Amino acid sequence: MRQRLFLAFTLVIITTLGTLAFLSRPRFVEALNTFAQRGGFIGADRLVNSLEEHYAENESWDNVNNTFEEYTHGDGFGLGNPQGGKGPSQRGMRGFYLTDQNGEIIYAPEGIELRESLTEDELEFGIPLHNEDQIIGYLVPPSFFPFPKNILQTNLTPLLNETLLPTLFISGILALALATLLGFYFLRPVRHLTEAANIMAKGDFSQRVQVRGKDELAILAATFNQMAESLEHAGQSRRSMTADIAHELRTPLAVQRANLEALQDGIYPLTMENLTPILEQNQLLTRLVEDLRTLAQTDYDDLSLEKHDYDLIPLFEQIIGNFQPQAVQNNIQLEYIHPDTCPTIKIDARRINQVINNLMQNAFQHTPESGRIILTLDCLNDSIEITLRDTGPGITSETLPHIFERFYRGDQARAGDKGGSGIGLTIARRLVEAHGGNLIAGNHPEGGALFTISLPVPSSQDE
Repeated sequence: MRQRLFLAFTLVIITTLGTLAFLSRPRFVEALNTFAQRGGFIGADRLVNSLEEHYAENESWDNVNNTFEEYTHGDGFGLGNPQGGKGPSQRGMRGFYLTDQNGEIIYAPEGIELRESLTEDELEFGIPLHNEDQIIGYLVPPSFFPFPKNILQTNLTPLLNETLLPTLFISGILALALATLLGFYFLRPVRHLTEAANIMAKGDFSQRVQVRGKDELAILAATFNQMAESLEHAGQSRRSMTADIAHELRTPLAVQRANLEALQDGIYPLTMENLTPILEQNQLLTRLVEDLRTLAQTDYDDLSLEKHDYDLIPLFEQIIGNFQPQAVQNNIQLEYIHPDTCPTIKIDARRINQVINNLMQNAFQHTPESGRIILTLDCLNDSIEITLRDTGPGITSETLPHIFERFYRGDQARAGDKGGSGIGLTIARRLVEAHGGNLIAGNHPEGGALFTISLPVPSSQDE
């Protein structure tokens, strides 16, 4: 990663400096030449502009002497003082010839022998004057004052070439050094992430990295910490689940073994009465294995549902009827509240029956005598809600966040499947979620636990 980043920085730097060297240099030289050809190095560029404006306005060189007079008697803008004095020299502007495009003299310096025209060699020292891309004349210095445009082409351009390459080379070295430092700085969080990931790969899920800022690397670090926390929690849950499963299996196996040894030693006679406890413990083990199998299927999304259209009103009436003898035996009032009609919904009736049975058994275990268990069915436009309420002690605030965790025993008063496998509520929620719904737990305002199932009603029952 570091090498690829360094190579990327190097490529960007070389491309940038190469573009600067091969594209900017000609433009810079062209700009200098233009400045020199307009008389910039001898302070004549303003005079050149004024002369071109004069010609454009008058379409001739008539009264051009006034333009020269403005510069010789005005601000004195012109050539440096040839005598070494400070400030510009008015005599500098008088020292220029003005000719037309053919070299005929229009304006001549004072004190110079009058001539009709300048030679082509003398015009080479002049500054071309233009009007709409046409040469209209030349501003020529006297022969004793050399014009520096040729000096620029012969001396400044090679000097520019000699200084540009070392400058680009030094800039490239500094840029690479800066890129190396920045690459080391930016890759430091990635290096810490890599080290933490390598330690996690060896089984240590306690690794965390520091989150700095709000950029993409900070988001990556925060995501890594969340993943590490989830893995650590999953590892703890796995170890706890293994211990819980061993505990759940140990009790029925111990009971079976004790009864079988008593029968084998002749302590108990071999009768149906003495075989009944063994059969009950075997049934308990069978339920536990089946619950574990169902939970594993929901964990890996391998649970197959046989969905058909059902009317929940008669389905729940049948469930209530099955629990009515148990309610009478425990002196508990069992109530079922439902509307007159309810739309059919596509469900796996056996699995929904399993969910309601689990919640009913849980309610019976925690409802005292003379208490009530109320099953309510509400049919809404886009969902069906099933609530099951009891009048028991309710769920403590410490237990409520963990009520659906497998083998959770935080609240012994409502251990969630007391006498069962310990994962009934976990399976119930997974089965509801497999139907696209949700199962939540809470406490009723008047007391007692309250479980709410929400099942979606799709717009088309054919799905």
